[in-house]
Amino acid sequence: MADQRQWVYEEKDSREAMQARDDILFGKIGMDAAISMELADQDQHDYIMNVGRRHYVGVLFIRVFLGNVMSMWLQASFLALTFDHETQEGRMKLVFSMVVSALQAMRRCHSAVAKAGTAAFVVAFLIFVFIIWTAVKVFKAFSCPDHLWNLTTGCVDLSASSQ
Repeated sequence: MADQRQWVYEEKDSREAMQARDDILFGKIGMDAAISMELADQDQHDYIMNVGRRHYVGVLFIRVFLGNVMSMWLQASFLALTFDHETQEGRMKLVFSMVVSALQAMRRCHSAVAKAGTAAFVVAFLIFVFIIWTAVKVFKAFSCPDHLWNLTTGCVDLSASSQ
């Protein structure tokens, strides 16, 4: 609805707007005066654009970060913890699910950044960092001896903790 609302025009005489465009070319009036005579309501347009930006940032944070990316991160932890108890087919299904989630998150980030700008870029960067972190966790589940990896300590040795 916000995208449609930005095209609502004020009730103004179009002749005044056309005359204002000519007057600005000949230096008779300033840019601010010409903008105020345009048919579109600039204040309403700016308000709608700000609401749209907040909406896209909220969608990125709530739906993509909390919904997709954190779920994917938990799936990577699940894969590492149950690695020895799953079949190869089960592991591949889980990895495929995480790849699809990562691709969907990156697609949503791309479209939101194109529409919302810098604020969405910051959230998209956070999402990208978590996607990379998750990818490393999945890779390390296959390469670490005990299948667990921690960001700060590296491969986790479970034999040392059980003694």
